[in-house]
Amino acid sequence: MSRRLVILGGGLLNARAVRQITDAGFETFCLDRSPTAPSFVEARQHAAVDIRDREAVLAAARAFKAGGVMPLNDFATPTAAYVAGRLGLPGLSEAAAEAATDKGVMRERWRAAGLRQPEFRIVAAPEDAARALAEIGCPAIVKPAYSGGGGRGVVIVARPEEMKEAFADAKRSALNGRVLVETYIEGVEMTVESLTAQGRTEILAMSDKIKPAMRYRVATDLFYPAEFAPAVLDRCRELTRRAVEALGVSIGAAHTELIVTPAGEPVLVECGARGGGGHIFSTIVEWVSGVPMPAAWAALLCGEAAEIAPRRERAAIYHFFCPPAGVIREIRGLKEARRLAGVADAGALKLPGERVGPLVNSMERAGYLVIQTATRAEAVRMLAQVEKLVEFVTEPEAALAPQRGAS
Repeated sequence: MSRRLVILGGGLLNARAVRQITDAGFETFCLDRSPTAPSFVEARQHAAVDIRDREAVLAAARAFKAGGVMPLNDFATPTAAYVAGRLGLPGLSEAAAEAATDKGVMRERWRAAGLRQPEFRIVAAPEDAARALAEIGCPAIVKPAYSGGGGRGVVIVARPEEMKEAFADAKRSALNGRVLVETYIEGVEMTVESLTAQGRTEILAMSDKIKPAMRYRVATDLFYPAEFAPAVLDRCRELTRRAVEALGVSIGAAHTELIVTPAGEPVLVECGARGGGGHIFSTIVEWVSGVPMPAAWAALLCGEAAEIAPRRERAAIYHFFCPPAGVIREIRGLKEARRLAGVADAGALKLPGERVGPLVNSMERAGYLVIQTATRAEAVRMLAQVEKLVEFVTEPEAALAPQRGAS
């Protein structure tokens, strides 16, 4: 098979993955609708193509004589399946791609497979949402069935009178017009990174999350390895494998999210047929497991064999800086943090002069920190040290508004 790989998605945090795949000897062709996409410099070739335009991507892949197509985000997953199918390349079926991006289809697949997940309803109108909430009860989660990821439009509804606003939030982000209303599950959220090849799904990394007690469900910290009893972790691995299989993800990466209840039972939240976002796919998984996930997935998509079994277990923390809403006036301590042993990366997602809003989705995170150590305890100590160094100083927007009568 050819090692000519089309990569769909050229965002800033994809650049390291694109570079790793290029360095592994693949002829990479990165597509993104932005002509200045940051990942373009890491690929052998690039082009400004909207990755949601299936026919445009197909034409580009055919002209490139692609041997594989890799999606780096949820928008790209259906396109990659379509193009791979038309060109006879390894990849997901279009039905599997839909199940891994439309949470309504996902829930229906998991229900048919008898997997543990929240009770849910799929609705399209506010009156249907109110009826669903009456049946399910409060608290509930309201979210778009398909939004492209990033936590867009995901809201906790604690009281019936909150449903109107929550439904409107979810509906605005619902690219297919469908909204899910589902039972709120109490517990600790987890992420699970996996690779599947030849009917075998290997679990590479598992984290537990910290999320603020807010209406919107956005994580501020991911801790690796997940800290649960061995029997609980085994149940999480098994449920993840069954979830991936039920969606039809027969090859490649998956990023699965679970909630572990106080009784130690894992419950499915969602699953994407891609690597975890940000540094998870490109950096953290390899450190934790020893498996270079981008290069291994590239090999599978180009029809090659790849060793996907984890080789070790080390620790990491993925932390996000989320200052109070306002305009960023100053960022302190990032350079000093980068010089510390154990800090793999630290950076800003928003710069001085830019606005940071309430933490309603992942796009409102102001910066990031990746800590990589031998043990979780070491990583936790390092996080405490960095938090004393780094500060995103914001000024509330109300304080910036001119006073009446002021010149």
